[in-house]
Amino acid sequence: MPSTVYKGDLAEVTFGHETGLVLDYAKPTGLIFTASNAAADGTTTITFSGNPSMATTLTSNSSVELKYPNNMLVGARVRFIGNGTSSYYALDDYANHGHVYTIVANTATTIKVTPELKGNTSGAVGASVANDSMIIDSFGVPTINTDETNMNWNTEAASSSELVLTDQFLGLAGTVTLPETKADIKRYHVVGLGRDVAVQAPGKFTYEGGSFEIAMHSARWLYYALGGTVAIPTQKVAAAIASNRTNSGALSAGQTYIDLNDTVAGAKMVDDSASGEPVAVGDYVWIKEVSTSGADLIPLVTHTPIDLTVADSGNDYFGGSNADVYAEMHDDSGTRFDATLKHEMRRITGFDVNRIYLDDPLSFSHKTGLELYFYDYGDEAEGAPAFISDGVSFTDSTCDYNDDPTIDHDDDDGRIQAGMEVSGTGIPTGATVSSVTSDTRFELSAATTTGPVTDGTLTFTGTAAHHGTLRHPVHHVIFTHSNLPSFCVETSVRKRDVGSYSNEDGGGAPDSATDSGQLTRVFRGCKVGSFTISADTDAALKMTVGFNAAHCYTDTGRLEASTPGDRYTAHRMFENTANTDTARLESGIGKHTQKPFFFYNGSVSVAGKALAQVTTFSLTGSTGVTHVHTIGASPLATNINATSGLSLDQVPFGGSRNPSMAIEGKATYDMTMEIITDDPTFFHHMRTTDEFSNRTGDRATNDGIKLSFTKQGVGASPRERMTILIDEYYIAEAPLPIPEDKGMIRSALKIVPQSIKVVATDTMFHY
Repeated sequence: MPSTVYKGDLAEVTFGHETGLVLDYAKPTGLIFTASNAAADGTTTITFSGNPSMATTLTSNSSVELKYPNNMLVGARVRFIGNGTSSYYALDDYANHGHVYTIVANTATTIKVTPELKGNTSGAVGASVANDSMIIDSFGVPTINTDETNMNWNTEAASSSELVLTDQFLGLAGTVTLPETKADIKRYHVVGLGRDVAVQAPGKFTYEGGSFEIAMHSARWLYYALGGTVAIPTQKVAAAIASNRTNSGALSAGQTYIDLNDTVAGAKMVDDSASGEPVAVGDYVWIKEVSTSGADLIPLVTHTPIDLTVADSGNDYFGGSNADVYAEMHDDSGTRFDATLKHEMRRITGFDVNRIYLDDPLSFSHKTGLELYFYDYGDEAEGAPAFISDGVSFTDSTCDYNDDPTIDHDDDDGRIQAGMEVSGTGIPTGATVSSVTSDTRFELSAATTTGPVTDGTLTFTGTAAHHGTLRHPVHHVIFTHSNLPSFCVETSVRKRDVGSYSNEDGGGAPDSATDSGQLTRVFRGCKVGSFTISADTDAALKMTVGFNAAHCYTDTGRLEASTPGDRYTAHRMFENTANTDTARLESGIGKHTQKPFFFYNGSVSVAGKALAQVTTFSLTGSTGVTHVHTIGASPLATNINATSGLSLDQVPFGGSRNPSMAIEGKATYDMTMEIITDDPTFFHHMRTTDEFSNRTGDRATNDGIKLSFTKQGVGASPRERMTILIDEYYIAEAPLPIPEDKGMIRSALKIVPQSIKVVATDTMFHY
């Protein structure tokens, strides 16, 4: 294959959350972290140790190895909690002394930080003791992957299999522009040294200009653009709550773990039966808030006072109705809620005795003793959302088709609908479902032929098959929040359609005739800077997302002198990541969910008026995020391959030339909409500068802008939906030009929103 080159069809892009870790003394079980100062370079090396037999899912079963790839943590910030004057971390305590440290290197068993730790009152450093803690902040830290079968560290690159939890589907992306590394080269002219540049030196690194355009098949990226989200799963939950279903202490916004009132081993899934599956890594936890006179409600808008007590008493908040949440949130008469309970859902990345670790920091604070529920994407009985399936198994092999048309089936599948055509062993041609009698039984229509029904599989076809009805959907509200979640983007490119060497592909060694030349990078510390949602007539709803990054991790295993290979195992979305129906659901591209929202399956209303002549619209937002460089130094020498002269550092210069923070600024939104004009209503609203609002309690008006989209299907059951609500806005421009072609008059409305919120129904527990 002499002409093999990097090609776009051999490139992969996935993404994931960013989540730090809190490592307490002896939690994870048996954990000890010991500091030692190296006076020569001004750094402190922290070594993990303990009893390997007591290791948890955060560490390897064979030794105390923190499951992060080599140098993936470079640039992350670390804080310490020291247990008084007796602790070796007493003078490094963040609360009392304000010290923050930066990670400049990490291996499986060590983390190196700068500047040097100060230690105890005598200046000595050493092992952690009771109540000592080490906190790795979340920004720039991809969520840890604790899957023992995939995350294994080895000194030899070819034998190592390292990865993080970047297993999420980016979206139906047509174009992706990465925030490529740019070096700021400083050039200086010096008096007396001629006209040429006398000195050139490298300065800071920037990672700007990242963007992608997707056809929206879910509202996922609006969470990263706005910052706040609340999730309500609709699967029924047990009435009785065991003690292990509550949190033992208050939870803070930004916290990355939950302590239970009992051991994790005692917690069961959502069905709470004695035979229920125990909680495991990869399951989801839902924090169910309760309202007490509005005390646990939060407003969805911040620019105007919201009486949470009134919202609570009138159930005027997201999820407040005791009836149908779905109908409430998509109320065609105008959804009026300005508050929400702080329900949150997170994936479990590890656990230890009574502590579960989360894949994304909590967005809100929570009081102690709240009900916790656990869900599993792998089983509908344990809360997993699902769609109509192609076939279900049936078990009644004794009945005659005409004598006893009621068929038992063992799929517990209430999604079967009357009118579906049915085929299978012993089923006459043209048979249909006449009615569904229970979750596990249905009746067939009269038929022209008689035959015994035998064990096998029934296949459902016709207009009702794949009708888009959701079983156990998840409802979300998304709104502007004080902080935007950071995320990381993994990208890999290769010359051959094979996996990473040698964990997945053993025949493509570096520099061999079949070398794939794989290059894997992880852009860390990403935040959305801008977004645009737009659609044209009969086209898919599009979203363009602009983002910048703070760091770029590069797998350099192929550059190592001894046994080179892909140290990092790249995610290939449909080969090794979303390669099963369950994995597809978990990654955000579940079976039957891949179709985008289309303009022709939507509706638009402005100022309480349903518009039938909208041809295009565009909603643009800016988050004001700024990536900030701060003064910092890395005293470490660059690690160089002596033969090739190429750097082996996954993050050059210990991350000291990279941005260390990404700070949100003011959020602004603008909207344009072209309509075919049939009356001057919007012109009159514009010239009198009317302000439109749809505040809770103002039942006399219904003036909000509502952009509603529903995926196609049959029946009134819940389907994938998304509604964008603009509550307060002005119409800034409503021109009525005379067209040159003598045709219809089109008005390009320019609308200035004050805030937006989004409600959505889909199959994702957490965006």
